[in-house]
Amino acid sequence: MTAPAPAPFPWELPADARIVALVFRRSEAERSATAVDAIATSIARRRGRTLVLNTESGPSPLDELAGASERADSGGMAEFLGGQAGLAGIAVRRADCPYVYLPAGRVPEGVVGLLESAALARFVSRVKEQDGTLFIAMSDRGRPSDDLLGLLDGYIAVGSAPPEDHGMRCYGHVPFESSEPAEAGEPDESSVAPEAKPVEDAAEPPPEPEPQPEPEPPAEPEPRLESEPEPDAAPADSPPAPAKARGRRPRGPLVAALVIAALAVGNLWAYRNGWFDRAFSRFGSMIGGSEDAPAAVADDTQLDDTQLDDTQLGDTPSDDTQSDDISSGDIPPGDVVPEDLPQPPDDAAVAAAFESAAERPYSVLLGSFVDPAEAAERMAEIRDLRGDVLYVTAPTTVREVRYQRILAGAVATEAEAAALMEELAAVGVAREANPWLLRPVSFAYDLGVFAERPEMEARIAELASLGIPAYSLETALDGMPVFRVYGGAYEDEAAAAPMRDALEAAGETATLIARRGDAAPSTP
Repeated sequence: MTAPAPAPFPWELPADARIVALVFRRSEAERSATAVDAIATSIARRRGRTLVLNTESGPSPLDELAGASERADSGGMAEFLGGQAGLAGIAVRRADCPYVYLPAGRVPEGVVGLLESAALARFVSRVKEQDGTLFIAMSDRGRPSDDLLGLLDGYIAVGSAPPEDHGMRCYGHVPFESSEPAEAGEPDESSVAPEAKPVEDAAEPPPEPEPQPEPEPPAEPEPRLESEPEPDAAPADSPPAPAKARGRRPRGPLVAALVIAALAVGNLWAYRNGWFDRAFSRFGSMIGGSEDAPAAVADDTQLDDTQLDDTQLGDTPSDDTQSDDISSGDIPPGDVVPEDLPQPPDDAAVAAAFESAAERPYSVLLGSFVDPAEAAERMAEIRDLRGDVLYVTAPTTVREVRYQRILAGAVATEAEAAALMEELAAVGVAREANPWLLRPVSFAYDLGVFAERPEMEARIAELASLGIPAYSLETALDGMPVFRVYGGAYEDEAAAAPMRDALEAAGETATLIARRGDAAPSTP
């Protein structure tokens, strides 16, 4: 259902507008990218902690404009929502840009798949709960899911996209430049950036006017004898001549040089004091240089305390900017820092999620080896035969002989373990299908909980460097995967003693707990 034509976008949003869709026609993607960038820049200058999510599968014009061309072919948000990457690993912030950009990346099922993702709706909900501002750029080719639609506070129509009656507020329309000339004496208000609108903050100094072309220097006067008197009046743009100047060179070139130098100094002063930056950000004119601006890839590392923040660079936050959005003296405009992004759940929340996850007490015994090298060789062989199964190495002692057990899977029932054993025997991973190989190994050492996959994988790699074989199980928290790293799989505490000794020797402290969570394929 088509809604009445909306009013022009006033380049302001209500305080309660936090999740806003920017709707454009797919055929106008290139021109719409400029409008999306202008809208997000204008709002982010006032609010801070602003994100732009592109739901168009990359590469797209918005990817290029936001400085994310190199990330366009990566997993992007699709990879983050699937738990394969952390948010900071996909976020990009152009050096001259106040907002954080989240590319869609390669979405196999297309834009509709990303918009209908339940995980995306939960991510948007998290942004809203943390008082961030999120713009979702979407074309008319896709429609958000009902869950996502319920989270949107409103939308802005871009270009010739028709306003739709979604049962939510339309904050205005940002047309492209009108194809018809404006009436004589009337300003044209149809352009993307509001140049024709009044300056919003009268207290700020107006932008410096463009330098006018230098007038040609006056013609050189004819040579005079020393006895000739000076003319009564000098040219208006020349400095007064000394009373007894004799035999001087013509002053026209000197005057022109002084004027040029004065203009250069004035422009440099205006630039250093942020006049140009404020004017360009307010009018959206900064877009013209966006293609040359380098992109900064998100990094979780701490920033140098000597770097300047946006305020020191001449951007004065408005009164409605959250005080904790920009920390004092730490955020240069080209870096994405954790405060710019929705924060993942803390360890306590992840641990609580595992407490409600189902136990996984059964695994299939694939072999026991006295020689660790032989066990590693067999592990490599079975991964080649069937790589989509979780494999666990669990050192244990039987009749005072230490073995390296290799187990497969982490399932809830003996019947599930039997079915897995049959599958593995069929491809040669299990030597035989024998009920004796179904092991009730309910317990493992807790080696940490993690909200993001890269952190979990780094922990497993760290333990491997200490000689500790580890693996992970996962569960869901607010619809997003979270992880717990385990060591070993045992029937009881006595069987787990060799793993306990190895952890203590490596300086690790861990508790033997029940295994909970869903199994995912293990990594070599």
